[in-house]
Amino acid sequence: MLTAEGLVKCYGRRRALDGFDLTVAPGEIVGLIGHNGAGKTTFVEIVTGLVPPDAGRMRIGPHDALRAGRAARRLLGVAPQELALYGSVTVRENLRLLAGLAGLRGRRRDAEIARVLDELHLAAVADRPVGILSGGQRRRVQAATAMVGSPPLLLLDEPTAGADPETRSALLAAVKARAEAGAAVVYTTHYLPELVDLDATLALARDGRVIARGTQEELTRHLPGELRVTFADPAEPELRLPTWQPCLPPAARPSPSTYVAPAWTTSTTPWKPQRSRRRRRRRSPEMSLRESATRLSVLMRHNALLMLREPGPILSRMILPLVFITLLRPLYLAAQGRTAGTEQAVVGTLVTFSLLALSISGNAILTERLGRTWDRLRGTPLHPAEMLVGKAIPVFAALLAQQLLIVGFSTCVFGLSVPHPFLLVGVLLSWSCTLLGLGTLLGVLARSMGELSAAFDIGGMLLSSVGGALVPLSVLPAWVADVAPASPGYWAARGLHAALDGDAHTAAAACGTLLGVALMCGTLASVRLQGRGGRLVAL
Repeated sequence: MLTAEGLVKCYGRRRALDGFDLTVAPGEIVGLIGHNGAGKTTFVEIVTGLVPPDAGRMRIGPHDALRAGRAARRLLGVAPQELALYGSVTVRENLRLLAGLAGLRGRRRDAEIARVLDELHLAAVADRPVGILSGGQRRRVQAATAMVGSPPLLLLDEPTAGADPETRSALLAAVKARAEAGAAVVYTTHYLPELVDLDATLALARDGRVIARGTQEELTRHLPGELRVTFADPAEPELRLPTWQPCLPPAARPSPSTYVAPAWTTSTTPWKPQRSRRRRRRRSPEMSLRESATRLSVLMRHNALLMLREPGPILSRMILPLVFITLLRPLYLAAQGRTAGTEQAVVGTLVTFSLLALSISGNAILTERLGRTWDRLRGTPLHPAEMLVGKAIPVFAALLAQQLLIVGFSTCVFGLSVPHPFLLVGVLLSWSCTLLGLGTLLGVLARSMGELSAAFDIGGMLLSSVGGALVPLSVLPAWVADVAPASPGYWAARGLHAALDGDAHTAAAACGTLLGVALMCGTLASVRLQGRGGRLVAL
């Protein structure tokens, strides 16, 4: 089910993997053990597609995992070492997300979730938010997200780290049951008694290689059968403590540091995948498109649920601009008259607070990265573009709703005139796309919530002020008017004024500029997420 041969991964001059070989058959449990830094976690990251290897080859089932990674990940269930769960939603909702991405629907999905909950003793807490569960319960939920959908390959990276005896017992029983049902299991741990209970094949990793593989009996057969203790005081007798095997002569003892690489790992001939004689069925474009649309619907529903479970940021961005425009409108009326003053107050408030609402999209992305859930989703068949779109559409709806609320409130309360509503909606849609792209890019680039908050607060006010949103450019210094076109806020304000005045040509030019900015930011964010840049290596 899993075959890895000669995997090499370098970080600078350090080789995390240096000819890593591992094979796992269906129904087999392989316990991957080794000291910290032996390469276990790097191997897990390569299997799940988080990082690419520098050399080597790997197959998952019938798929070349390095060339057809998304197809290979359809067969994979992974429980990372770090907890990667959504704390604001329930256990059942976490499982519903992973089950939906695995292709389960309706009653079949619900039955599978119920089975996994019972298997890991989680039925009693299934409808509680994950954030209020104990550490052991969260560990079981983490394992449940890997097992839902019954994938043929399970990758469990220290699933019982810090777990209580009840959690450990439930997890080991579930892993045994999956292996008996035919699943291949890679189980990394530092607790050797667990591997004995699982009757696992042991694979010992050291310095980026698997230096020994076999059962416990096979690996301990050649250990010395006698332990000699010599005291510093010559008067003390030498102690000889027997162990479970007879002592071997020094020449016969295996050296763990001796490793002979397979011939193909040192060959200069580039490896080419062998074509199977069996003709494979190609997936039709319609089926791939349908599956992509299904995954997007699952993601959008889940992300909308996340926003509704924590509505505070959205509500504040909805209510504060209404208060702001009510208090400042009299100042604009006194300076510019009723019609122009109302229009300037509405446009300025809308642009300023929509820029401040960048935090909605940025926080949504950075929260995923900080919580490791982004990495967890990358271990599924999802494409990075699907992840971004699934996260973006609910946020886009919230940003557009904020702007429509401001316009609707101003129209009903202050009598704002909107002679060309379709033109105005076109500008609002373009501006929402720009906000979404900017927020997503900042969420991908930022490394902490503090850094992101500073970028939103300072950047939002700067872009709106320089763009002439709050104060007309005609009353600002000349240099501000010269640099204003560099601000997206300038084009938003210009497009909104043009739409309210019925100037279709100017509004179209503003929309084109805004959409260009949105496309550029979205492309940069997607490229950034393709590699390790989308992850937080260190905070």
